[in-house]
Formats: sequence, structure tokens, C-alpha cells
Amino acid sequence: MRLMSLFRLINWVLALVVAAMLWRLAGTDLAQWRQAEQGVQALQDLQRGLGLMEMISRERAPSFAVLGDIAPSDTAPQLTLTRARQRTDLAFQSLQPTPPEVQRARQVVEAVRESVDAMAMRGRVGDDAAKQGNDVGRLRDAVLLITPLVDQRAAATGTAFPALASDVSAAMLAADLREEAGVLGTWLRPALLQQRRLTEHELTQVLQLRGRIEARRILLDRHLGAHTMGPAVKEVRERLALGYFGRTQLELQRVIDAGMRGTPYATDVTQFGDIYVPDMAPLLGLRDAVLAQALNHARDTLQQAQTSLQLVLVATVLAALLLVGSMALVHHRVMRPLAATAVTIQALADGEPVAAWPAVERDDEIGAVLGAVRALQASEVARRALEQERAELIEQLSELSSTDSLTGLLNRRAFFAAGERELVNAHRHTIDTAALVIDIDHFKQINDSYGHAVGDQALVAVAGALQGQMRHGDLVSRHGGEEFVVLLTHCDLTQARGIAERLRQTVAGLNIATPLGSAFGVTISVGVAALDLQLVALDDLVARADQAMYRAKRNGRNQVVLAEELHDNSPGLDEREWRLALVAG
Repeated sequence: MRLMSLFRLINWVLALVVAAMLWRLAGTDLAQWRQAEQGVQALQDLQRGLGLMEMISRERAPSFAVLGDIAPSDTAPQLTLTRARQRTDLAFQSLQPTPPEVQRARQVVEAVRESVDAMAMRGRVGDDAAKQGNDVGRLRDAVLLITPLVDQRAAATGTAFPALASDVSAAMLAADLREEAGVLGTWLRPALLQQRRLTEHELTQVLQLRGRIEARRILLDRHLGAHTMGPAVKEVRERLALGYFGRTQLELQRVIDAGMRGTPYATDVTQFGDIYVPDMAPLLGLRDAVLAQALNHARDTLQQAQTSLQLVLVATVLAALLLVGSMALVHHRVMRPLAATAVTIQALADGEPVAAWPAVERDDEIGAVLGAVRALQASEVARRALEQERAELIEQLSELSSTDSLTGLLNRRAFFAAGERELVNAHRHTIDTAALVIDIDHFKQINDSYGHAVGDQALVAVAGALQGQMRHGDLVSRHGGEEFVVLLTHCDLTQARGIAERLRQTVAGLNIATPLGSAFGVTISVGVAALDLQLVALDDLVARADQAMYRAKRNGRNQVVLAEELHDNSPGLDEREWRLALVAG
């Protein structure tokens, strides 16, 4: 087959392959966008479902308040109940279209309301406390009817956004905790209302509920710890720890203990509710905060999927245009001239000898240049191998020339080479920069007492401690002997002092083993200097930090001194005499 015919065939095959790939890519992004959109809708439905469960549960307290009215003329409890019912009705209306389980829950709620209204018309009757509790407790049945719908929406959210599984689980656990906490209060109400001992059945229910609440609390903590919590979630979690899981549990235990022993309660139903109900509110706050965090993440994901889909569609159109244009360009600028050149070369080969032309190895237009291409390719491979070998050698030599052989830190030359660049950048962009000069205290005594091998071991240990405390981008080097120098970028004087103190404390906690089995500790003196407009050269900055370090030595060692604090004019040895005294031991 001639190359021109082969080129046309390849063009069609390539066009089909590219079209299929772009179609597949666009289809994948479209599916991801649809999945994200459905996930956001499921998460919003989950919010509404949990909100409906909350509104139904919140009808319990005002219902009990109405049943506990002393006189029917007192309308405040009735007004509170009316508002609670209105909120529940709005929550029912938010779930449109209404699923069958929500319709059945609505019927249960209406039946409970009719029963509560009928009992409220008869006034307060103490002996009816158990019946009142059972009737109002049927609101729990309505909540349980909605639970499968909520679980379904939660599963859909997890499928669309696997990263939000912990958030969704935490929100549902918080909602379950609020529901279980409300039911627990319902079981305690009759005994508190009548100031009597808890029955065996009531006690069993209360203890079981407390166990379930504790189990859900543990699971909630695990889910909240599985990801980074936002400020709102942290704040509500702290309120819960102090409130419902703190003082409320203590009050609850006192009530249960009194109910078990039959001793008088220290509180009545109203006082207990004033403590118990407000402390349950953060459970719903935690649920809402976690869901809000999850919804923000889901919406961001949806926006990213939508943007990706738009980019793919634009890229598809551009790729199609580029493919067609490229085919036309290659045909016009490459294939046609190449075919003509091949004919010319063949004519020259048939008619006249051409010593410089490579031999033809294939019966097509490209065959005439294959030999030269192969020769160039072999030459290029050999050249690249030599360049790679040379680059590796250069890199090894560079590493050896810039590293201290004992500690593995930068040596003095490499430190100043890198530090000068950092200083130029700091002056140009007004970046806070500081230098630390660190010297091991009494290092000569270590060498004299334990030998230079142990002294080297101490140097390595201190170097490792310094390196372990450094931030990304900081420069740490061994300056010679027992002295180290650190350059801290993006670090003001206060921060540099804090880092220096942390280094001092870290080194002070080291234990250096000796060949005899004993161990000793080491301390360091640190001088700190911050970069200002007058310190143009790195030498000047290090010199100021060095002066501060010797002042730390002079003040008793194992401390941090700032160069800005060097204003002590008290009599004594000058810095040069002090350094000579230190060297002399």
C-alpha cells in the first residue's frame, strides 16, 4: 500500500478513536456531574427529613406542658404547643412530593394530637400520667416511620460523596442522640410528675436508653475524629461535652438513683425539664453544623464537576477542529512534498549516481531517510547516556561539597551560598527572617571526660534534634566545632525566640550514652537576631546572633538571648575576652 493511501486510512481510524475517547471522557464527566447533583439533592432531602424528625420530637415537651396545665384558662402552654405544631406542619410540607412513609407518619402525628387535645379538655389528672406518656410517646412511632427515608437519603449521599460518609453518619448519630435523649426524658416524666418510685419497666427502659446514648456518643466521637472539623462543629461539640454529656448526666444520675431507691427527688418535673431540655439543644446544633459543612463540600464538588464537564465539552470541540486542521496541514505541508521528494530521489537514483543518499530499505517514501534517522537515533542514545552519567557525577560532587560529613547538615560554605539567596529574597519582598547561632555548652569538657568519639556522638545527637525541629525551608548548618547556625525565613523575632526556646528544651532532653554504660545530658546557648534594613549581608546577621549567643554563655549558659537585648553596659570582661576564656575552658 502506498503511503498516501495508508495516511488517509490512518486519518479516518485516528478520527474515530479520538472521537470515541472524547465521547467517553465527556460521558464520564456528565455521569459525575449528575451523580454530584443527585448527591446534593439527597443531602438536602436528608436535612429536611432529619428536620421533620426533630419537629415531631419537639412536640413532646409542649404536649406534656398542656397536659400538665392546672387551669384551662392558662393559654401559654397551649400557645407554645400551637407554634410547635405549626413548625411540624411546615417540615411536612418541605418534603414534596410526599413519600408514603411521610404520609403514614403524618397520620400518627394527627392521631396523637387528637388524643392530647381530648385529654387537655379534661384538665390535669395525676393518675393519667402514664397514659399521657404513652399517648405522647406515640410521636416516637412517627419518627421511626420516617427513619427508612432518612437512611435511604444518607446512603445516596454516601454513594455520591464517599468522602462525606463520616459527616453524614455523625449528623444522623447526633439526630438519634437527640431522639433517644427526648425519649429518656419521657420515661422519667411520670415518676417525677407523681413524685413516686420508678417502676421496674420504667427503670429498664431508662437504663437501656442510657446505654444506647453512650454507645452512640462513642460512635459520634469516632466519626467526628475521622476528618477535620470546622469551627462551628468544634464549638457545638464543646458545649455538648460540658452540657448534656457533663452536668446533665450528673443530674440524670441523681434522678435515677432517687427513683431506684424510692427516696424523694431533689427536683420536680418542671425543674428537671429546665435543665434537661436546653442541654439537648446542642445535639441538633451539632447535627446542623456537620450537615452544613457536608453540604458546602457537596456543592463545591458539584461546581467542580460542572466546570470539568464544561471544559471537556469545549476541549472536545477544539480537539475536533484541531484534528481536522492537523490532518489537512500534514497532507498539504508534509505528505505531498514528501511524495514529490520521493519521486525525485527515485528518479535521481535511477538516472544519476548520488553518493550521499542513504540506501532504500522499504518500498515507500520514508524508506530513503530511515538509515539516516537510525544513525542519528543511535548517536542521540549514546550522547544522552554520557550526559546522564555526567549529571549524576556532578550531583554527587555537589552533595559532597555542601554537606558536613559528620552530622549530614549543610556546611559553612553551602549555608552562606543558600542563605545569601534567601536574604536577597527577604529584602526584596520584606520577609521576616531571623538567624540563630547555637553552641553546645561545656563541649570541651565532654571531649576531655569521655573522648572525642562520644563528643562526635553528642554532635550528631544535637544535629538530629535541631533538624527534627526545623520547618520546611529553614536552613540549618554546622559552622565548625560545636557551633551550629540556623536561618529562619518567614519568621519574626518573637517566633524565632519561640523556636529557639523549643530547640533549647529539646536538646536539654537528650541523653548521650557513653561506652561505660552511663549517660549524660547536654545543653545549648542560643543567640537570636532578626533581619532589619541595616543588615544587608548574611555575615552581619550571623555576627549579631553570635554576639547574643556569647552573651547567653556569659549569663550562665543553657538560655536564649536576643541580639536586640544586648544593651547591658555593666562592667566585666568584654566579648573578646569572654570568648578567649571560653576557649581556654
